[in-house]
Amino acid sequence: MKWFGIVFIVLGFGIALYLWSDKDKLSDQELQTLKTQIHQALNEENGELYDKLASKLYRHATGDEMPNRPGDFFDPEEVISKNECKFERLMVDVWPVPLDRIFQDTYRYVALKAYHLREYAKDAPGIEDHIFIKLEKFILGCTKDLNGPHSKLMQEAIDWIGSWETASADWIFDQVLFYRKQEKNKETIFLEKELSAVALEKEHPQAIYEDIQRRFELNNRPRVSTGMYNLVKLATSGYLPAQLDIAQRYLYGEIFELDYAKAAFWYKKAIANGAEGEARKALTPLLASLKATDYFRLKYWENRNEFPRK
Repeated sequence: MKWFGIVFIVLGFGIALYLWSDKDKLSDQELQTLKTQIHQALNEENGELYDKLASKLYRHATGDEMPNRPGDFFDPEEVISKNECKFERLMVDVWPVPLDRIFQDTYRYVALKAYHLREYAKDAPGIEDHIFIKLEKFILGCTKDLNGPHSKLMQEAIDWIGSWETASADWIFDQVLFYRKQEKNKETIFLEKELSAVALEKEHPQAIYEDIQRRFELNNRPRVSTGMYNLVKLATSGYLPAQLDIAQRYLYGEIFELDYAKAAFWYKKAIANGAEGEARKALTPLLASLKATDYFRLKYWENRNEFPRK
């Protein structure tokens, strides 16, 4: 009887443990009903209802509570350790199309982190075990066999980054402007910064101009000197914002040494390039007040079709 009692207790404990561990599991019918409800909530853009229903599906898939994960707290270790692929696989036939703006930035962020690791640390031991490379592979294979959206979006993110090398400077900067308009979080800030660097490498004029302004703001002598050189070069190339900027800096002695002849020269170049309003308003009294020596310097550059040196 004593042994029977012990066996009964152990068996009872095992049954209770099984029931507890299986408490969030749904029957096939319950699962299908829940998927239908989630699909409806997504189509109706009912975020509150979706969160409630998706949390229930997440518990069914992973046995864990669904994390509240805004972009700034994206944790790749957690995604893999909780095997959230189980959740995504259940959601394959639930998500409305397109999914782009829901997951696009996250997957681009992951793919770009993995790209940098492979590009700059390819010879480092164990690099393929780095979390972002593992996560990229994890998502890439997550719903591939089901022709699901997550694997597709991850591949699209990889292809998107791969297209940067041959893309035009204008296309790259359009991407910068796109991310500049998005809600700010860790992912969008990172993507904008990386795209800005590529646009600068491709010598997009606005990217160069913005880099010049950052150099001036830092007020570090080597950076300022480079900024001055680049501003003259950009203005000389015919970029209107640079021409107006350098004219004003010469007029007021900001960064550049005060020089009315050079200010007048660049205002005239800007007006010839299409500037109106403030440029003409500044130029008229400036020309009237030029000393003879400054007037002759201005005419010298114009007659010889030369640009003044910094």
